[in-house]
Amino acid sequence: MNHSLSSRQAKVLPGNAGVWLFIFVEVTTFALFFLTYSVVYRLNYSLFDQYKAVLHLDLGVINTVMLLTASLFVALAVNKARSQQHTRVAWHLLLAMLCGFVYIGIKFWEWQQLYSLGYTLHTNTFFSFYFFLTLFHWLHVILALIILNNFRSRYQKANPPPGLEGLQSAGSYWHMVDMLWLILFLLIYIA
Repeated sequence: MNHSLSSRQAKVLPGNAGVWLFIFVEVTTFALFFLTYSVVYRLNYSLFDQYKAVLHLDLGVINTVMLLTASLFVALAVNKARSQQHTRVAWHLLLAMLCGFVYIGIKFWEWQQLYSLGYTLHTNTFFSFYFFLTLFHWLHVILALIILNNFRSRYQKANPPPGLEGLQSAGSYWHMVDMLWLILFLLIYIA
């Protein structure tokens, strides 16, 4: 009986427990924002639909593809770290970061376009939510890029490389940011 228990590996969350607590707090915060947006949307359906039409759906799709692609590269980096292919880890993290920078640039350009058309945080309820939620998420992407760059640099230079747990924590944070964008994209651009 003990042999069967020892032969099975215990399934645990990847990364550090403290990071998972932080992720839980972040997801809860965003969930409250999303819930509030959904309630206000239901109360102002025609206003929200009118101004959603102003958004660049094609840019939202491109940003979604960029973040999903970045998540793929982060997952590949963790996989390469497990097999101790450290230069490949740094390479995959760099590719993930490039996708993240494309997202950052496109979102910034989209904000500039909307601003040039006269839409700001103070235009109406829809744009208050749009600018607040997308800016809040954008800041999370920037933080995730800083974290990924830290690990990219450490895997590129360090001998021995950093432990797998830290990279798994960074990857878990990135995937959380990606998941939040998917929800945000569906709420603001699609629903």
